This record gives sequence, C-alpha cells and structure tokens, in this order.
Amino acid sequence: MPACVLALMSAGWPLHELTAAWDVSYTVSRRKVPPREQHTHSFMETIPFDIIAVMACLYPTQFLALFGASSERARFDLHLKQSPMPASHIAGILGGTALFVPGPHIEELWQCWRARQRGVEGRDTPECARELYAA
Repeated sequence: MPACVLALMSAGWPLHELTAAWDVSYTVSRRKVPPREQHTHSFMETIPFDIIAVMACLYPTQFLALFGASSERARFDLHLKQSPMPASHIAGILGGTALFVPGPHIEELWQCWRARQRGVEGRDTPECARELYAA
C-alpha cells in the first residue's frame, strides 16, 4: 500500500471527528439523544482510527516513510495489484456492505414510523424544532 493512501486516510480522520462533533452538537440542541444512540456514535467514532492503525501495522515502512523515519521512500503512485482479489472476495465485501450499511438507516426510519403510528412523534422535541418541522 502506498503512503498516499495512508496519508489520505489520516487526513480524513480529523474531518470525520469534526463532522461527528458537529452532528452531536446540532442534534442535542433539538432532541433527546438516548444512551444507546450515544454509545453507537462513540463506537463509530473509533472506526477510522482503528482502520488507520491496522493499515499502519500492515504497512509499517510506508507509514513511517510519511514521517521520514523509514529506509523506504514514501510511495505516492497508485497502481493495480499484481494479483487481483478473487471475485468471491469482492462479492463477499459488496454483499456485506449491501447487507449491513443500510441497516442503521432502515432502523431509524422504522423507529420514526412507529413513533408516528403511536402518536408520540415529536415528544421531547424542543419547541423551535416543532415550529421548524411543523407539517
């Protein structure tokens, strides 16, 4: 893995953290955020760091080369792998992504629909948000 991928991932991590902080500060001023949702967000904040750490461990010389601390020079060229990933692996990754990525969004939609059906939509919602999203 070239150093450019590690550098790009490392640059994206603070942006992810800033977006998460903005999202939480925006949301808590408008509705109650239950503990389960807080823990889910806390876990999701660690994922980019975890991936960068694993990649840095798998490609330590390129990671260190970003800081000039390696015998290798940092490679910033992109090229296809010599031996491509088997189609079954690609299908597994795409299948897992299609199965698990939409899950939280579907669950949120389901919870909103259930709240509307039970007539509790908008409970614990600040007055400013009720005015803003009034039907």
